[in-house]
Amino acid sequence: LSVTSVGGAAGISVLGTGATVRPRYDVASRSVDLAVGYSILGAGAEIVASAGDRILKLTRNLGGIGDASASVALNSGEFSVEWERALGGGEDDDGISATVKGQRQNVERVDVVWKDAGWTANVGIPFSAAGILGEPSVSIGRDLKF
Repeated sequence: LSVTSVGGAAGISVLGTGATVRPRYDVASRSVDLAVGYSILGAGAEIVASAGDRILKLTRNLGGIGDASASVALNSGEFSVEWERALGGGEDDDGISATVKGQRQNVERVDVVWKDAGWTANVGIPFSAAGILGEPSVSIGRDLKF
């Protein structure tokens, strides 16, 4: 038995509005961080503070068209914007997600993942300030269950 991290959580929820506090300690790196979140009517905000950076994440449920989230690391400038939509009717994880990642004002990568009935398609496109950088990657796979 080994312990890799220790954490706790406390929260309150009243009439569709909620607040949470989650302190965590990583045993291996001896680092501590604190996540503070707030949610109301399908929208949320969370700040994760550690010695290295502060990350702000905003989320929003868009009803029938999916969920959107955006996060930015305030010190490093790394950011990501993600959209996810469940396909429904199939397996639990069937869905589409699109993620844009970058740093400061530069988009560095766009990734799209489509999961449907055991099949997974991945498309990744690297970017630089001048446009597409390198070759896009495409993979298609199937989960076989025996």
